[in-house]
Amino acid sequence: MSSSDSVNELLATHPDMLTDSQVEARFEKMLTRRGINDPNARAVMLDFPIEKKRLMVSQDIQAETGAMKSSTQTVSRRGVAADTSEKKSPEFYVKKLSEPDMKGIHAKTLAHLSVSLRTMPLSWVRQFIDMRGMQIITAALGVINKSKHKREVDLQAEGEILRCFKALLNNTVKKKCVEVRDFDSVQLTGGY
Repeated sequence: MSSSDSVNELLATHPDMLTDSQVEARFEKMLTRRGINDPNARAVMLDFPIEKKRLMVSQDIQAETGAMKSSTQTVSRRGVAADTSEKKSPEFYVKKLSEPDMKGIHAKTLAHLSVSLRTMPLSWVRQFIDMRGMQIITAALGVINKSKHKREVDLQAEGEILRCFKALLNNTVKKKCVEVRDFDSVQLTGGY
């Protein structure tokens, strides 16, 4: 573990150690890194009370150190080394959600995807979109909506897909999502 990793872990667990000016600087860097470039949204967030900024910076540091830890090698149940970052990559979700007969479409997987779409860097979101992730979740929603007899698991998956859409459309990358030509909103709503 590098010294910056241990400093970040310490700051994440004890955010009160940061001075107000350090919180302000880290907060602005976090906004830039998260792609919050809209002047109005940025101004509102910059006006947050210092304690709220401190909390958000602490959570951001925790997310960063957690992502670093999860991308390291871990030992699976069988004792074989496995790279857990592979399970959190856009490729993992695209592959999982592209499985035939919707085998990979579980509410838990979709919930993890939704969180990733909200918390991962913009480059991760762009990669997911470039890999046709938007079209894949659109198709999954279409399959669920065509079912005449929805089970509880179908309803949960449907809700998680909608959370994925919300995360994508609330992102600065949304322009690219909306510009995708084969995104058919009529198909989504059942063909009005």
